[in-house]
Amino acid sequence: MRRRSKHATRRAGRNSRRAAAFARRVGTLEANVNLNAQAERDEVAEREAFLRAQLDDLARARATLLESIAEIERDSQVQFNRTFERVAAAFTDTYARLFAGGNAKMWQT
Repeated sequence: MRRRSKHATRRAGRNSRRAAAFARRVGTLEANVNLNAQAERDEVAEREAFLRAQLDDLARARATLLESIAEIERDSQVQFNRTFERVAAAFTDTYARLFAGGNAKMWQT
């Protein structure tokens, strides 16, 4: 039988303490592991996809609204100009009748 030296015994004791400390540390780390992480990640990914779809819908709705507003503005301007021309012509005729020999015109600025 071979006898251990004091140095080997101390080293074995140190290694044993280190192994025990390492085992405790691994145990602590295992306690902090989220076992539902994959399921939570899947839920977050699903929520992100839903929100991205909603954002795309909003962007399309905004574009449609802006197109509609532009069309309404164009149509309103055309209708206003036509109406203004009729009112201006009527004003010129009415002024000439009310004030013999008078002349008046309306215009947009």
